[in-house]
Amino acid sequence: MTFSESEPRLLARVLGATLDGLGGRRVRVEADVAPVLPGFSLVGLAGASLRESRERIGRALHNSGFQWPEGRITVSLAPADLRKDGAAMDLSIAVAILLASGQLRRPGADRLRRTLFVAELALDGVLRPARGVVAMALDAPRLGVDSVVVARAQLAELREVGNVRVEGLEHLRDLPDLLRSLSSPPAVRPAPAGQGAADLEHGLADARAALGMIRGQERALRAVLVAAAGGHHLFLQGPPGCGKTLLARALGHLLPPLTGEAALARRRIHSCAGLLAPPPGPVAAPLRAPHHSTTAAGLLGGGLPVRPGEITLAHGGLLLLDEVAEFPARVLDRLREPLSDGVVRLVRGNERVEFPARMQLVATANPCPCGWYSSALDRCRCAPTVVDRYRARLSGPLRDRFDLWVEMDREPASHYLEAQASQQLGGWIEKARQLRASGRPFLQGDELLRACALDRSAREFVAGVADRQGCSVRALASALRVARTLADLQGRESVDLSTLAEAFSFRPVA
Repeated sequence: MTFSESEPRLLARVLGATLDGLGGRRVRVEADVAPVLPGFSLVGLAGASLRESRERIGRALHNSGFQWPEGRITVSLAPADLRKDGAAMDLSIAVAILLASGQLRRPGADRLRRTLFVAELALDGVLRPARGVVAMALDAPRLGVDSVVVARAQLAELREVGNVRVEGLEHLRDLPDLLRSLSSPPAVRPAPAGQGAADLEHGLADARAALGMIRGQERALRAVLVAAAGGHHLFLQGPPGCGKTLLARALGHLLPPLTGEAALARRRIHSCAGLLAPPPGPVAAPLRAPHHSTTAAGLLGGGLPVRPGEITLAHGGLLLLDEVAEFPARVLDRLREPLSDGVVRLVRGNERVEFPARMQLVATANPCPCGWYSSALDRCRCAPTVVDRYRARLSGPLRDRFDLWVEMDREPASHYLEAQASQQLGGWIEKARQLRASGRPFLQGDELLRACALDRSAREFVAGVADRQGCSVRALASALRVARTLADLQGRESVDLSTLAEAFSFRPVA
């Protein structure tokens, strides 16, 4: 069979998207069907999973009542220098091929230029959810589009994405009807509303129940409430069975739910990580508790394509490192910059990615390998050198980043049988959650000093304590922020000497 070079070629252009960190990047998909010997070429720096799309798309078209075009099919993904990964572009490639081969009636060119097609195709033609679709939908206005076509199964997690028209497609054979509907003006949904009073009540009963299980440990319990109110990093150290992990997990229940932009940020992160997005409505603050065998890439992010790590999955919530001394020191030390900057910056070859990491760190540890160093209830069996090596796993700069450091001991059994003052505890919980939800900014420098409103005697006290304890500038600012939170919990406008003394008492002992 011969073809004439003068026969017209058919060309179609549609828009797909790929992930770039936690953001969506628009990809122009061009399909050309030439009347020459059959073949298929995919060009434009496609990753391995995307290069396999030819097989998925071919069978999906056949099983949906369409035909794989005869002739040479060339699919170009632009920009050509941007690496594209994942199966989210299956739908856009399939639509381009069907338009180029004349099997679909073309809608207006302007409508195609303003619509993203994002979904994976199953072999039977059913559309499957795509990783990162929430990020792509949220970025649609920035990408110059006003409509996004996704798998119908993902409509629920896109329910709270505003300012863009979202169309769900169940099966590839429904494409003709969908393209006809795209000709009508998009009905764009409004952006989600902000946080309401009812949202603050969400999870309050869980917080009361969690802290109601604690008996004794008044100092540690107060530190947890202060950490919850001010977003301070917390370290709990004590022997086995003293309640460290229970208190640390209770802190997660104290955090108010995420709403508005914060909730959308969590949905974006979960979608890019390939996790199930939270249901609509108030979103619980994340609590991530990775095992001590977690690698640096698992904690900070990595891989190819780069995916967010545990510290980013905890953004807006809590990162719990239980038995932190069991983590490799080289992994822990990589937390220092994200804790200070609130972001993780990764470089993988030519790929540079920045992930958000504004989270609260809470860590627990035994004081030594046997767990009984400095305990009044049992004798430590570790040699001094063993204790020193164990504690050295947490470097000085990392210790310095903890705002609250609490040494605990196991409580007598009689304390467990005593009733908790639930009414007073409930008041503390509500006050802590209200302060956290008020969103007090992270203060430093002159702003922090003005917020503390220290008088002359308070300034002299701070200078004296800081010199005696050998506090760094970071540690001094940390103590002042804790003092400001303590004053807020007590309803005071300024920070007095007693509040400063309590704040400095939470500094780690060298």
